[in-house]
Amino acid sequence: MQQRKLRFGVCVAALSAAIGVGMLATTARSADDSKAPAAGASGAAGGAGSAMKPSAEDMQKMMELAKPGPEHQRLSEMAGTWTAEGQMLNPDGSPCGKMTGTMTCKMIMDGRYLHMSVDGKGDMGQGPQPFHGAGLQGYDRVLKKYVSTWIDDWGTGIMTSQGSADGSTVTMEGKCSCPMTGTEVPTKEVATHVDKDHMKYEMWMSMGAGQPLMKCMEMNYTRKS
Repeated sequence: MQQRKLRFGVCVAALSAAIGVGMLATTARSADDSKAPAAGASGAAGGAGSAMKPSAEDMQKMMELAKPGPEHQRLSEMAGTWTAEGQMLNPDGSPCGKMTGTMTCKMIMDGRYLHMSVDGKGDMGQGPQPFHGAGLQGYDRVLKKYVSTWIDDWGTGIMTSQGSADGSTVTMEGKCSCPMTGTEVPTKEVATHVDKDHMKYEMWMSMGAGQPLMKCMEMNYTRKS
């Protein structure tokens, strides 16, 4: 019974946190610069007075960083409808449930963010259960990282993550709430852009601080339109 509870908990935590989230950054083609931007002339080092009154140079920099960049153009390639099919995994790597559905993506806020909605079903041995989720994916030009959030009706938490691209693969790290531990736990997502019509998504999660990451999900996406 304890083993069954552990397996069920891993599956629910992973499903409620991750369906489709990491796929949204897979259109990146080059590695991101992970260095943080240098402080402006009137940044924190300039004292409270200068921080309250940005210089013209600072204002220009802020306006420039507020514009969509090439990373956002890559995200826009995700716009459309995708079929999703995959499975949840037990800690030992064996399957513990299936997931199918449709993911619809569109750019919002004048090309700054990709909005995703998922309508699907999950079956972990008790018959197919409805699943609905929504997420936002963007590229923070200040942090120089892809960033995302995710919510769904299999939980009440909000998953957050950020990461960078290396060629056609995006790796993101974040956290989600886990019903087994009653706490937030670390997560890792790896999304691979196979070609313009196919993507692969893998997720790992830990059962608590200091515990190893365990692969808990594999999803494949095929473009419908």
